[in-house]
Amino acid sequence: MTTKKTTKRINVDNDTNPNKKLKEDNGEIPLKGLSKYGDHNFHEDHDGYVHVFTDGSCEGNGTNKAVAGLGVYFGEGHALNVAKPVSGRATNNCGEIQASTLAIQLAGDCGVTKLCINTDSQFLIKSITDWIVGWKKNNWKLKTGKPVKNVVDFKALDSMTAKYPMTIKWNYVKAHCGIVGNERADALAKQGGDMYRNGLRS
Repeated sequence: MTTKKTTKRINVDNDTNPNKKLKEDNGEIPLKGLSKYGDHNFHEDHDGYVHVFTDGSCEGNGTNKAVAGLGVYFGEGHALNVAKPVSGRATNNCGEIQASTLAIQLAGDCGVTKLCINTDSQFLIKSITDWIVGWKKNNWKLKTGKPVKNVVDFKALDSMTAKYPMTIKWNYVKAHCGIVGNERADALAKQGGDMYRNGLRS
C-alpha cells in the first residue's frame, strides 16, 4: 500500500528538517521541504511559499501604562526569529502591523519571492488586503474623514510590500488553540513586550 506523505504547515519544529510536521487549523497540505535563500533555509509549501508567523502582544492595551512587543517566527531555532519592542504607540495592532512589516523585510532581504504570512489578526489582513486601497485613495483618511489610526505603521507596511519582487499571501490562523507557529510568535511578542517594559525600545 502506498502511503501519501503530507505535513501540516504551521508547527515548524526544526529549521533543518524538512520532514517535521507543521500544524494548521484548516487541513493538511504537502510541503516541498527546505529551500535556501541567501544564507538561510526556509520551509516552503508546494506552491513555493515560504511560511512565517507574526504576532503582536500588548499588556494594558489602550492605557497609558501599555507595554507592547512583536514576534516573527520562521521556525524553531531559525536565525531570523525576532522578539522586539514595538516602536511608537504601544498597542496590540501596532505590534501586529510592525511584525508583518519586519517579516517581509527579513524574507525580502534573503531573496524570498513568495511569502505566506500567518497571523491571528483579522484586522491586519482586512486592512492590508482591502481597506488600504480606499485609505490611499482618500489620502489616508477614513470614509468619515477622520485619519486612519496607525497610519505611520500602515504606510511602512505598504512601502515594504512594494519594496521587493515578492508575492505575499495573508493567512488567518486562530490564536491560542495549539498552532505551534502561532504560539511561538506569541511568545516572541511577549518577550518583546518585556523589552519594552525594561526600556529597550527602538
